[in-house]
Order: sequence, then structure tokens, then C-alpha cells
Amino acid sequence: MGRGNKGGTVSLVDFAADTGASDRLKKAIMATEPNLAERLELLRKAALECGSALVTAILGATNQQGGYKADLGLDEFLNLLRQYRPRIIYLHAEEFDAEKNLLSELSIVDEDGNEPLSKNSQFKTQIKKWAKKNGQISLFLASFMMDGVLHVVWEQPTWIDEFEAQAKELDSSLTEERRRMDDQKKKAERARFGDVARELCKHPRFNASRWSFEKREYLAKSLFPELDDSEIRIMVEEATNMSWIQG
Repeated sequence: MGRGNKGGTVSLVDFAADTGASDRLKKAIMATEPNLAERLELLRKAALECGSALVTAILGATNQQGGYKADLGLDEFLNLLRQYRPRIIYLHAEEFDAEKNLLSELSIVDEDGNEPLSKNSQFKTQIKKWAKKNGQISLFLASFMMDGVLHVVWEQPTWIDEFEAQAKELDSSLTEERRRMDDQKKKAERARFGDVARELCKHPRFNASRWSFEKREYLAKSLFPELDDSEIRIMVEEATNMSWIQG
């Protein structure tokens, strides 16, 4: 989803960034940005004035065979709302939660054998940095149907851009970190099973004619019943590599 209407056609924060404004100026501009909670309240009050029913929901996409949609700014939306006085307005709003929103931006997930994200220093640093935004409205979307047209308004604060950019950087960093950890784990596992893999490789049935990986796994399980399936698989892979090297 794009950024939508951020309180105006051109974001002052984006303008400040493009013109190389100082941090002090950027902070001053941030202080003048529209408050989404206040703008959301304007929408709710307008709906109340019109006697419209507010429904907490997101209206689905219009039919491609004849549906029309109008993306509006808040002022335009409120003007049309007061003019049409629709019976139902669909409204969806989200409060920012640093941990929840950051997790939704990441492609990696907690898995057995890996460090939990909640204990990762990079992840915790980002949570701490953005926790000051917790509870703020990070998105609101409203819509109503009139004369076959879906009228839509939605807004997000400009700081969401920075949050998502940093989340993307974190995702890349964590993915690379997870890859390195997985490689190290595989090397450690192969070293751990080196002796038993050599023993398996020397077994006369290991390189018997018409061998297959499944047959080698079956042989390994019969020789080393104390190992689980994942350990057997690693050992057979290592023994297969040893056999290939030996020719």
C-alpha cells in the first residue's frame, strides 16, 4: 500500500529531506504535521453529524467489470460525506505498536535452533527506538459507496516511511546474520558426525550397486539407532560427500 494522503500534496518532511534541511528544522516541521488522531476524530464527528453508521471494516476491491473508485483527500472526503450523507461508512484505523509492526515487516521468523528475535540486539534496538510512537494512529482508512462509486480516503504519518525503510534494512541484516549462523551450525554438525560418517562410508553396503540416498539412510538408521532423522540425514550427506571425494 502506498503512503496515501499525508496531510497534503507534498510532505514537508520529504521536502526538508530533499533540500538537506538541518535536524533542527526537520524536528520543527515534524511538530507542524497533521495529527492523525485529530483528523480521524474530524471524520468520526462528520459521520455523526450526517447520521451515518460507522462500520469498523475495510471495503473490498471494486469489481473490475464496472466498479469505480475515487481516492480523495480528507477535506474532499468530508465535503462529499456531508453532501451525500451516506447511511454506512466503513472505517479502519490502526494504532502503532513498534514490536508488532516491526515483526510484520520482517521476512524471517523465529525457528527452532535459531536465536529468538526478541533476544536479538538489532531487533531490540529498533523496538526501543520506535517505542515512542506506540499508541499513535499509524493508519486510518474510510470509505463509502454512492452512485456506484467507492469513495476512499486514507492517511498515514510521514514517519512510517522512515520506519519501513529501517525495517527493510534490519530484515536484510537479520537474513544475512541468520544465513551465517546456519552455515556455522551446518559446519559444526558435519564436524560432529565426521567419525560416524567415515564409519558409514566404509560399510560394504554403502556403495553397493543401485544405491540410493534412501537406502543409505536405512543403513545408517540400522547402524546408529540412537540418532534422530535429522542427524541421520546430515551424516548420510557427509558420508556421501566422503565417498565421492574418495572416488
